[in-house]
Amino acid sequence: MAEAGAGLSREAPERPDRFGGESRQLTKGIIGGNMKKRSGLFVLFACFAIILGACGGGGGGTPPPAQLSLSVLATSLPDATVNVPYYQTTAISASGGTPPYQYSCSAPKASGLSASITSSDPATGNATCAIGGTPVAAGAAAISISVSDARGASASAGTSSVAITPSPDPLDNWHWRNPLPKGNTLNGVAYGNGIYVAVGDNGSIVTSPDSTIWTLRNSGITASLHGVTYGNGIFVAVGDDGNVVTSPDSVTWTSRSAGTSTLNGISYGNGIFVAAGDNGAISTSSDGVIWTSRNSGTTASLRAAAYGTGTFVVMGVDIILTSANGITWTSASTTISINWSGVMYGNGIFVAGGYFGCNHFTCEGFATSPDGITWTPSSLPAYQPPGLGFGMSYGNGTFVIMGGGRLATSSDGIAWSLQWASGTEDFGANAVAYGNGTFVAVTNAGMIKTSPDGTAWTSRISGTTDNLNRVAYGNGTFVAVGISDASGATGVILASPDAVTWKSSLTGISGGLHGVTYGNGTFVAVGGIPYIAGGVILTSPDGATWTPRNSGTSNNLNGVAYGNGIFVAVGNSDVNGVILTSTDGVAWSQRNSTESVGLYDVTFGDGMFVAVGNSDAAGVILTSPDGVTWTSRNSANSAVLTGVACGNGTFVSAGWSDTGATIISSDDGVTWTSRKSDSAIVAFNGVTYGNGTFLTVGYSGSMLTSSDGVTWTSRNSGTAGIFLAGATYGRGTFVVVGESGTIIQSDPVQ
Repeated sequence: MAEAGAGLSREAPERPDRFGGESRQLTKGIIGGNMKKRSGLFVLFACFAIILGACGGGGGGTPPPAQLSLSVLATSLPDATVNVPYYQTTAISASGGTPPYQYSCSAPKASGLSASITSSDPATGNATCAIGGTPVAAGAAAISISVSDARGASASAGTSSVAITPSPDPLDNWHWRNPLPKGNTLNGVAYGNGIYVAVGDNGSIVTSPDSTIWTLRNSGITASLHGVTYGNGIFVAVGDDGNVVTSPDSVTWTSRSAGTSTLNGISYGNGIFVAAGDNGAISTSSDGVIWTSRNSGTTASLRAAAYGTGTFVVMGVDIILTSANGITWTSASTTISINWSGVMYGNGIFVAGGYFGCNHFTCEGFATSPDGITWTPSSLPAYQPPGLGFGMSYGNGTFVIMGGGRLATSSDGIAWSLQWASGTEDFGANAVAYGNGTFVAVTNAGMIKTSPDGTAWTSRISGTTDNLNRVAYGNGTFVAVGISDASGATGVILASPDAVTWKSSLTGISGGLHGVTYGNGTFVAVGGIPYIAGGVILTSPDGATWTPRNSGTSNNLNGVAYGNGIFVAVGNSDVNGVILTSTDGVAWSQRNSTESVGLYDVTFGDGMFVAVGNSDAAGVILTSPDGVTWTSRNSANSAVLTGVACGNGTFVSAGWSDTGATIISSDDGVTWTSRKSDSAIVAFNGVTYGNGTFLTVGYSGSMLTSSDGVTWTSRNSGTAGIFLAGATYGRGTFVVVGESGTIIQSDPVQ
């Protein structure tokens, strides 16, 4: 951004020379006119009058406005990006002139940005200009800032600008569509200045003024954030590799650094932020900006931090550390050997919780301390089902510890009530905070729940969190299918005209859904659960109304495709691969695969059906010109092949093996070549083709693209930690679905 221009000024006009010109001539004439007796008195009077005039005394004329100058304190603004929402503020300050001051700031409408004064103090000369919007074209947006005073003097800061960079590759810029506000795991939550802030994986930040309506914010980083707190007028969040982000208002975030170690917890007290993390890392800061590494005296992983009674307490693996100033740390006295995962302070007492081994199960342990130094095991039963000890907070006279559908509450931190929590079934809280009369708990899949009393909880996210397996596009509609996360035995179907707004279609069908396709004016979804409800087939003309069909099999169906006037569904049984065909999606016929295999996906291209799967020894590929007669092909690898697609004369299949994620390709469906094996990715699951590009997705948000099926490029899906299961292309964009209801959509692909 360009530097703000120097302040312009309105100065007084030049005054006539009071001691020259006509004044000098007049004086000379008087002295020369035989009036010498009174010359001394006259000269004294004349000089006195002239001096008064020169000094501005004795009235006569309006003095010009005093000099007015304007300076912009923030002389640069961060760059903006085309099609990415932007919001920043800059402080301005006027000096000189006569208060009160009036301000204005503006941006060209054509840029997609707007600017306005959001706060001002006419008496002191301080104001704030906010610049926001969604840029529509690369270049620079001029920001004009000016001020005027009570006497009409004005000044300008010149022209500042926001540099607008081109939109990133659309396949690197993905948008959350479900669940909302975002589906990444949330690891930490805090309350301050009337705002709740939750942080999580992939730099996720969501905020709320009331704990009910949450808004996604841009952290500016992709590193996962693990903890957040509020103090000294700012929010501070910490995460992977020493990443820190700060914000004065929870809206605009600035990236900072506190070293290279991953930081897991943070607390504020006595004017100091203390962050703790892996390898015994402890860093402190007075402002959240400049951080100093401290010697903890341990290399143990430190997980949580709290402040109370003038003492910082940091918890980790079999260790508790305390400090009065955040600089010098001492190991606390405890005989409890626990992997401490959380600590809180309230009502004059510290409460900590964690895990330890117990009869081949994970057990919870709890302890309390009045000073953070001497700890006593709590009265909570020593063995409880897994889940407690992660999320904990104190508020309104109540301690709350929750996780895994379990809840413990206490009024004193010593005597606890253990119970199932209403609204928290299968809810493994990662963090809990209290503020403004409300507890807020956050966990995986972006789930947020709130409670006024710590006992009854209400979900605050919108959209399904059921696992989605595949997605298809046809006739202007996207359809995603999956399996209910709650029951594990009910099919789930979502439909959308634009991939932005999704509507659930309740099927009432037992059996999860694993595949979906569109052809001949009909959507066909297939699925089933082995030994419970197999052979599920549903059809729909519009993605909204679905009709069950008789598949003629009780076996599980995993994939379905349409081509050459035929639907082909594939699956697995205890003996052979399962293949069904239909001309209309209604009446189905069984075909013989002749292979002792499991088939997981099928596609059609270049006049050929290709089905993929695995046997005990190798990846399996079957081909057929008509869906009736099938031929086994050599996959040239031992991978489990779970996805296949065809585009531009090339077939691509993806899956996984003992050595990691696998991609193979073929120009004819007959001869296949291994293209990529990546142990870091672990597994691919779904493949699709659209607009000249293959896209494959899989484990932990992994995503790769290729124009030819040979050379592949890794993409940032923004879904780290989430299993992506299927993808499709439609309406100029790619749409990907996955676990916990994840639906993401790319920018338009040109």
